[in-house]
Amino acid sequence: MKMTPARRLLSLLALGFAIAGGALLLAQSLPEAPDVDIEKLVTTKVGGPMPAWSLTTLDGRKIDSASLTGKVVVVDFWATHCAPCVHELPHYADMQKKYADQGLVIIGVSVDRRGADFVKKFVERYGVNYDIAMINEEIGDALIKEDTLPLPLTFLVDRQGVVRHQKVGPMPMDEYEKLIQALL
Repeated sequence: MKMTPARRLLSLLALGFAIAGGALLLAQSLPEAPDVDIEKLVTTKVGGPMPAWSLTTLDGRKIDSASLTGKVVVVDFWATHCAPCVHELPHYADMQKKYADQGLVIIGVSVDRRGADFVKKFVERYGVNYDIAMINEEIGDALIKEDTLPLPLTFLVDRQGVVRHQKVGPMPMDEYEKLIQALL
């Protein structure tokens, strides 16, 4: 299937926002302009530095990439309707508990359109013990409508802020845990 210019642009933006964490806000918040250089977002690759980003978690706390320097970071784009994504939630919760004291930080980015309240109840039911944020509704709608964001989409970033692995779709969690362990 031939890719139209609009679809190509949306694909590049999806990749960029996935790498940078996107402009994430609470579903009830007004969208803010993200402090992100789009040029850097769309050209970031595995082995390259992760661009600066800022997120707002479901409980209203701000997290930014600068505050995570020296940590191993997993940024996981997921949705409640994605079976492989949901399967991974308890595994990420176990890894967060197991490796937090070694510097692991897991951040889940929900692309769900059901809203922050729904997602908050959902992650509580699954015992998620790591930060969850919502993707900006406008960006999320565009990405989902165009089917440009494969789920789960996960990035593993080392202590120096370099993207070391990109996981598209499911992967055996014991294999993924070994990738994380190698960076700790």
